Amino acid sequence: YDWPEMTLTCATQASEENEISITSRMFIDKVTEYTNGAIKFDEYFNASLGSGVNQLSNIGNGIADCGDIVTLYTPSDLVLSQITYCLPFAPSDPKVAADIMNDFAEMHPEVLDEVTKNGVHALFYKGIENYDIFGAVPVNTLDDLKGNRFCVGGIYYSPWFEAVGAVPQSATMADMYQNYKNNVNDSGLQFASSWIEFSLYEVAPYWCKVGLGSRACHIFGFNNDTWNNLDPEVQALFTQVADEVYDEYHTWLNGKIDEWAQELEAQPNMVISEMSQEDKELWVQKIFDYKDTLQMWIDDADAAGYDGKTMMHDYLTIAEGYGHEWPFDTSAY
Repeated sequence: YDWPEMTLTCATQASEENEISITSRMFIDKVTEYTNGAIKFDEYFNASLGSGVNQLSNIGNGIADCGDIVTLYTPSDLVLSQITYCLPFAPSDPKVAADIMNDFAEMHPEVLDEVTKNGVHALFYKGIENYDIFGAVPVNTLDDLKGNRFCVGGIYYSPWFEAVGAVPQSATMADMYQNYKNNVNDSGLQFASSWIEFSLYEVAPYWCKVGLGSRACHIFGFNNDTWNNLDPEVQALFTQVADEVYDEYHTWLNGKIDEWAQELEAQPNMVISEMSQEDKELWVQKIFDYKDTLQMWIDDADAAGYDGKTMMHDYLTIAEGYGHEWPFDTSAY
């Protein structure tokens, strides 16, 4: 096939080495290789074409042709995509988290229809690392979170920490080093890779392995108009490449998770603990006594015109089909 020559714009919010950007890097390299350089990309990493908070609109409005979108930043625009965030102690494997979300989107086309309404043709959801607690003060038990000035984002995560007496705060990754150094934040919900990339272990050396789960919180997609104007052969190639990148990215990420953990564990000042199973079970109980975040999502989905309860039931069932056991009673959903 004689590939048409074109130059597309690809943008992400993070550095080229960050896991957010890796799918873009893989996609660019594969398309360039498969088309012998006929299809090229202008690359914009580090939010150089617009902030990550605005990435959905950046792609939807055609400022960028393609890239990674963090759905955590879009609770009102992508209501259905938020389901990945409302479930405490979700599967820890990012590939499983992504498979669940993509299966859910296939079962409920309205999930991707919602993305399309925002100007984006989604090629896939992808998973991220398992969430743990990191910070400048030790957190070994649930009681240690009482009064903790806890850095957390998203509309569904905060109630989990309010339920055990923490005080939710927000901060960008760029601010966290100074925040921990200057005693502004105590702890946060984060990943080992972030602690390494931003050298946060220097000022916040405590890591509590709690395993709140991976999330399928990134979409790799194209601007609708860009996608619709591509030749069918190019669309087919991009879809094939997206399938390849999906598998390769999750294989890469699972390997890197082990590397990042080993690198962080090797830092001489790191203090690592693990929350007990008893405390995790108590935490789940406290969350549901305080605020049922599953019902919060159902209510939000209903308010947006969807059948939230049916969709929640299907999501939970899909996850169970992958072998996940939810640590709470799912019969009400």
